[in-house]
Amino acid sequence: MKDRKQYTPKHEGDHHSYVIVPDGTYSLVAKYLIDNGMATTRANILAEAINLCFRAVSPLDDRNVRLGAKLLPEVFTLAKFYNDIYGDGKYYFHDFVETTKEVIE
Repeated sequence: MKDRKQYTPKHEGDHHSYVIVPDGTYSLVAKYLIDNGMATTRANILAEAINLCFRAVSPLDDRNVRLGAKLLPEVFTLAKFYNDIYGDGKYYFHDFVETTKEVIE
């Protein structure tokens, strides 16, 4: 397992560069999307959806991880993407993710 660092926004000190939903636990994902050209209005909604994917798969037991990865592999890919942005390390479900976009900054 490779240690991952948390994504660092390009404009971290400039609060005018981001219009993020207050108290969103997915705000770093939104900043990543905005930094890469996505409109703020879309970035917030997509970041929230990606957060929900992570929250849905991270507590799954072995049987449901295997079944979910077979039936809905895209959800696991989005959950891993969320985890990569936050640099939290590796979760069990990562073993079932076949393709992901690496987040390296």
